Parts: sequence; C-alpha cells; structure tokens
Amino acid sequence: MQGTIKNVVLDKGFGFITCADGGNDMFFHVSEIDQTSLQWDETLLERRVEFQPIMRNGRERAAAVRAAD
Repeated sequence: MQGTIKNVVLDKGFGFITCADGGNDMFFHVSEIDQTSLQWDETLLERRVEFQPIMRNGRERAAAVRAAD
C-alpha cells in the first residue's frame, strides 16, 4: 500500500500514515521504518511511503515502511 506520513511523535517513537486509497489512517512504530530509505526525524512529515498492513494485538498497523519511489 501507499500513503503519506501525516504525523510523527518523535519522542514516543510512533506516527500515522494517511492511506492513498482513502482507508483509515495507519499507525506505525519507529521499529517498522526501513532505515536505508528513511530517517526517524521531522523530515518524515509529508513523505510518500509504501508499507505492508499487518494485524498486531487486534489492530491493523503499518509494517515495513519505506520511501515510495
């Protein structure tokens, strides 16, 4: 899936992605960021990304978050 990072809480290690297909915003954790294509800092805001939706603890969230080409 693709989307745009709309919010990051740097000191807490999480953020939200607005899905390009109009679905619900997706939560993501810093541990799901592909460090080779993105850095965990304020430059993440408004970045186009690709990710895999997964279910964890009964909630859908984004995994394998990387920069969209």
